[in-house]
Amino acid sequence: VNASVKRVLGAKAFTADKGHFLGPASGGVLDINLFPQRRELNRGWSPEGKRFRRMERYVAEHAGTFFYHRPQYDDDTWIPNSLEYGVLPADAAWWVDTFKNK
Repeated sequence: VNASVKRVLGAKAFTADKGHFLGPASGGVLDINLFPQRRELNRGWSPEGKRFRRMERYVAEHAGTFFYHRPQYDDDTWIPNSLEYGVLPADAAWWVDTFKNK
């Protein structure tokens, strides 16, 4: 993943993990639905990453919770500029956040 991010973004490249649109803890499989995701976001190392992981944990701990993960692109590459993550908790109030990925 890092080689393709560097090839596409050059000097603007970042260290990336293989992010999953549907994470394994939420029922996703490990070998598909992959995209380059900022490592500090994916692993919860940054303040933004902590918010992202908190949302992912909620979905994983509350089976059957409706959620979505939407990539937003600013060019024609496979690297999302940002990620919108939305969760519909039991109280029916949407919990939505957007995370910078590029």
